[in-house]
Amino acid sequence: MKTILLPIFLGLFAGFILPVQTAINSKLRSTLDSPFLSALASFSFGMLTLLIVLEITRIGILPALADFQTIAWWGWTGGLLGIIVLTGTIILLPKVGSMQTVLLPILGQILTGMAIDQFGWFKMAIHRFNSMRQLGTLLLIIGVFMIVALESLLKEPKRKTKGKAAWTRKLPWIFLGIAIGAASAVQTAINGYLGIELAAPLKAAFISFFVGWLGLLLIVALKERGIHYSAALKNKPHPKWVWLGGFLGPIVIGSNTALVPIIGTGMVVVLALMGQILGSLLIDQFGWFTIPKHPIDLLQIAGVLLMIGGIVLIKLFS
Repeated sequence: MKTILLPIFLGLFAGFILPVQTAINSKLRSTLDSPFLSALASFSFGMLTLLIVLEITRIGILPALADFQTIAWWGWTGGLLGIIVLTGTIILLPKVGSMQTVLLPILGQILTGMAIDQFGWFKMAIHRFNSMRQLGTLLLIIGVFMIVALESLLKEPKRKTKGKAAWTRKLPWIFLGIAIGAASAVQTAINGYLGIELAAPLKAAFISFFVGWLGLLLIVALKERGIHYSAALKNKPHPKWVWLGGFLGPIVIGSNTALVPIIGTGMVVVLALMGQILGSLLIDQFGWFTIPKHPIDLLQIAGVLLMIGGIVLIKLFS
């Protein structure tokens, strides 16, 4: 019993870390007044952590010259999608709260992931869209609707004017959240392909971080006209923990890599997603990391339970 409990706890913890990382990076963004500067800091610390791990394990960081000839060009682009995921969540969190910043990307991630499975995109193995996955998808969509829109619709007074309902004003952010999840699913498939081709998942993760870091460096150079952390921080007191977000990503990667051979990919994904949901609920409920409080009600809890049920059906019966 103890043997299985520890991997389950670690899987939940790895998922729990992700909304914590997003909350920390969001605080760094408000300190630096730039999502790109904060994302660059996060990528830099994450890449440094992976570099240290790779050096300790003697895996190495450089691909062989032959790899550039045998691996598809898109296999090296995962880090560019990572820019969308990281900066997107940093921008999204203050607009919709921690819970929806986690749940909306989960919807986009799973829907896109199932499309990848169905058609075998990015050279992934084909997993057909069976009846259990169809039921899981339905539960997932209903759960997200309950969390994002249903409460607003029920509480919205009948209007005599043609003004927009409260939840419709969030539609651009809802679409952004789903798009972030879609980008995350594609990035996962690309990095998975690269890890298989290199026979080294951690090396693939480092390459993804490095490519994302280069892309962010170019964006910062063009948009921010240089890296100016000291100027942004000069007149803004800030807690030291705002710099820790970048160190958390490699912990997630390392934990999931270690757990897959023990409890299987499907279970690792389910536990990670459940951990993300739990972490986002607690951050919203208690306002951790100076995030504005968004108290959770029974309707949202019911929506979360439906989502968890849908995730279990999709991932464990695929």
